This record gives sequence, structure tokens and C-alpha cells, in this order.
Amino acid sequence: MKDFLKFIITIFLIIIFFRFFRIIFLLMFKFWFITIPVLLIIYFNFKHKLKTRKEFNDLDPDKEIKVYPEPTVEDDDEKK
Repeated sequence: MKDFLKFIITIFLIIIFFRFFRIIFLLMFKFWFITIPVLLIIYFNFKHKLKTRKEFNDLDPDKEIKVYPEPTVEDDDEKK
């Protein structure tokens, strides 16, 4: 029953998405003089953010700080 309900909800969401997507797509063509500059601004903004983002590829596992010390196992037989 749960799988069937998930299936119905998924189909319902897809139908709603494509209905609104069609309206958005038609409005985008109708108001192209607003849509194109907005898309360009978004594109260049994200492009700039990607360039300025610092990459964290410099991580070295040997230099990392260990939060907990490694446990040492002591055998009682060796003490005797």
C-alpha cells in the first residue's frame, strides 16, 4: 500500500510540475526582454562564486588533529 501511495504522489507531483512548467515557459517567451538579462545575471553570479570559492583539496590525513587517542589493548597474561 505504501508503494502504491508513493507512486500516486510521484505521478501527481510530476503532473503538477509540468503544468506549471508550461506556464512558466510560455511567460518566459512572452517576457524575453526580462528573462534573458535575469538568466545572464544568475549565470555570471554563479560563475564568479565558483571562481572565488576556496577549494579544500589540501587536506592531509597525517596532519589532522586526532580528537581521541588511539586505544591501547593490554593483555593481562603478559603482565604476569
